[in-house]
Parts: sequence; C-alpha cells; structure tokens
Amino acid sequence: MVEHAAAAIGGGSVLVSSFTKAAAEVVTSRSPSIPPDNIGTLHRFCFEAIGRMPVVEEKKAYIQEWNEFAPAYAMSMPGCKDMNSGLETPDGAMLGDKLLAQTTILRNKMIPDDQWPTATRAFQTQWKSWKAAVGGIDYTDMLEMALADCSQAPSHPRIIFVDEAQDCTALQFAVLRRWAQKTDRLVMVGDDDQCIYQFAGATPEAFAIGEIGPGDRLLDQSYRVPYNVWEHATSWIAKIANRVEKPYSPRHDPDPGFVKRAPVTYKQGPQIAELIMKSLAKYDSVMVVGSCSYMLEPTKKALIEAGLPFHNPYRLIRADWNPLRLATGTTYAQRVTAFLRPQADGKAWTATEIKEWGDVLQAEGVFNRGFKKKFHEEEYAATPAYRVLLDFFTPEAMERALAFDLNWWTDNLVNEAAERKAAYPLKVVEQWGASFLDAAEIPPSVTLGTIHSVKGGEADVVIVIPDLSQEGMMEWTGKGKAAIRRLMYVAVTRARQGVFICKPASPYTCNL
Repeated sequence: MVEHAAAAIGGGSVLVSSFTKAAAEVVTSRSPSIPPDNIGTLHRFCFEAIGRMPVVEEKKAYIQEWNEFAPAYAMSMPGCKDMNSGLETPDGAMLGDKLLAQTTILRNKMIPDDQWPTATRAFQTQWKSWKAAVGGIDYTDMLEMALADCSQAPSHPRIIFVDEAQDCTALQFAVLRRWAQKTDRLVMVGDDDQCIYQFAGATPEAFAIGEIGPGDRLLDQSYRVPYNVWEHATSWIAKIANRVEKPYSPRHDPDPGFVKRAPVTYKQGPQIAELIMKSLAKYDSVMVVGSCSYMLEPTKKALIEAGLPFHNPYRLIRADWNPLRLATGTTYAQRVTAFLRPQADGKAWTATEIKEWGDVLQAEGVFNRGFKKKFHEEEYAATPAYRVLLDFFTPEAMERALAFDLNWWTDNLVNEAAERKAAYPLKVVEQWGASFLDAAEIPPSVTLGTIHSVKGGEADVVIVIPDLSQEGMMEWTGKGKAAIRRLMYVAVTRARQGVFICKPASPYTCNL
C-alpha cells in the first residue's frame, strides 16, 4: 500500500509512522521509494515538528540535576524503566522513576490532572517547573506540544500511514487526527492481538472497536509466519475472551516450519548458545527473547565467552546488547577494527583511527615522554597519520603497531577494565575474523532482547523464554492474563521458520 501510494503521488508525499524503531527499520528496508526521513516513530516526527529541544530523560547529567533540584523525587539514571525493558521493575527504581512512569500513562490517556492521585500531581508540578527552568522536555512533552502547536506533520505529507496503530495511546491518536486534517488520507494499520504497551497507556479496544467493518481492509495474509508457527500462535491468542475475530492465513510455503520445546531454561546460557549455533548451521538468523532483560543475562554471557557476534539493532542505546556497535560513543570492537583496518583494505590509518585504538593504551613503553596526555587533545586530528605515529609513539611501539600486532595492543591496554571490555571483540576476531566486528557492515546473525524491544523485528528462528517476573505473574494470574497472551503471541510470531520454547526455570510462567 505504501509503495502504491508512492507511485501515485510521489514518495516525498507519503509519511509512515511506526510505534517502534524496530518496525520503522523494517519499513525503511522494504520501502525504497519513501525518503528515510519520512519513515520513523511518531515521537521522532513530533520531536522534529516542535524543534528538537533537549530531552531530559535521555541524559545522565539532566537526571543528576533533577535529583539535586527535587531530592524527594530522585530518579535513577536514564533508561531505568523505558518502554522496551519488559515486564520488570529494576532493583534500582526510585520514587521519581515510578511517579514519572505513572504520570506518563496518565498524560498519554489524556486524563485531566485534577483527576490524578495527589502524589502524581505533586510530582508533576515540580517536574514541569524544573523542565521549564532547564529548557528541556520529556518524551510525552513531544506529543503534547505537537498536538498544541503543530497543525501538520513534518514534510507536509498527503498520506499518512500509521503502522502498529494498536499501540497508540489516546494522546498519540489525537496528534494523528489533527495532522490528518491537513492530508488527503490517514491509514491506520495494526493488530489488536499485538497490543503490548498497555502499561504505557495503549488499549487494544482503541484500535479494534467491534467487528471488521465495510470501510476497513483486512490484511489476512502473512508473509512471514509458516504454518506450524501460525497454528501455535493462533491457538494461543484465540483464548482471549471478547477479542475481534479475524481470518488470517500463514505464509504460502511447502515447508511448514516448526515449534519445538527446548529442554533448557534461561539460566542455562551455554546450552542456549549451543542451540543458537546449531540453528545457525541451518538458518541465517536467530533471535532470543524474554519478557524481562535479566532473563537474557546467562545467554549474553555465554555468547560473549563463545565470541559469537550478537546485537539488538532496535535498542542501540543498550550497550550490553550491542557490544559491537552503539548509537553514540566508541566500542572496543570499533577500536580493534580501527587497529586492523589497514591490514584489511591496504589503506593507511587516519589520525582519528589512530586515536581510536591508541586512546586506551598505557603511557609507559608506548608513548614518547609526555605525549600520552597530549594524545587526548583534538588539535592533531588533521595531522598526517605518519606524523602522529612518529611524534607520539616510541620507535618500538610504532614498529609493533605497523605490524598490526594484536597481542602487543592487548598487553598494553591501560587497565583491567579495558582488558575486560576488549576481551569479547578479540574473541570475535579469533573465531570469525575482524570483518565481523563491524555490526553496521555485517549485522550479527543473533539478536538478543526483550519482547518489547524486538516488536516489529523478525528472524528465521526465535528462541522464546516463557518465564515471567513476579510482576508478570501477577498479571497472568489476575486481570492482566490477556496482556501476557498478547506479549507471548508477539514473541512467537517474530519467526520466519521456527520457534524453540525454553523450559521454564520456575513456576512463574505462562505455560506457552
């Protein structure tokens, strides 16, 4: 539908909004006619529309300043409870974190603040005052300000497609309805069975009201899910009461795919890593998902020890899920890549690349006397690389560097912390070669993340951890049973070929 619209009115007149970055990346890869700037999350479009103001929830310095301003409402560092962390409340969560989460939901549901609990109103008063003082905004401000001040979407599209519309909140729907008044058409695309952001203010009923109507178009053909995965997933989701029934067919393929039980728990990281390796011998990609990030820790540790490249391209802000590539900053994988790059392409280092691999080396025996401190300065960036080598490094160090001696580089790392961080990329080089360190050039075949973080993504094989946190178990045994069914339905339907369902590690499970 997006490509047809682009052909009819031009790609620049089409805007595609998705709830998650994961889905936006998939849409971008499949919609070459649409300019990349016209595909993204609604928050990103609102951010651009209001003028890219500083976001206080993103930076550690802002949170530290807030904690000094309002110590009674102190918060942990950014990302303590973001929308993709899953069904868990981190151990470090503080009162400010919890109140910010509560006010975010209330604001997204557009509930007037005179109806809020007293504690959330008191928090919001100080939070709003402090944001004004520092000239910053939070994520919900992006939506509220766009609704109040921006009558049109960025790029002034004629058609807006809204992907994953089932996860839009009342506030997001309000923004979209306002923008739609300046367009020819607003197309809402979604599946109430995949509404998993109810904790952020979304409700499945907001998108799917009643039965499929004459003005609706049913997209009843899957292009991803094979028969056996489809059968398991539809049987699972059909147990939700009062859901909208809709026909839905599996992918046309003589291979029915598979759903199998894996006799391992999430605590058995090495065994899961072995299952990943066996799957990669037959398929191109594997995804490991769970309801909570802590359930992924044993697998992550095993993958690091095995030197197997992994990532989560949808949550680059999570450094532990992306040891080879980050949204910002320099990883040790990038430092090793910079050190070995001339060996790979035959071109000399740039001064910037020398700094990338040299910054983490000790002074003694590596740098000429007094030059380590100067090495951290930026003035030499335009200096020819050979001058940097001659001026900064001892003759022996320069000789070993020009020989691309990784053992020498490793032996001269500045401290034990640097050695720990470098161990994984060095293991990857040993097992696979340096080219696999560039996650942007050669994306890892293994994706690791919570179900919330990979929503919109896909892989050939998905390994699902069916365990729940105490918070999740309370939902499963209480009024939130349908929410857990939707969450696991999303996990299973990421698979293009097959699903392995791990053995629960405790009674806290949904019996997937």
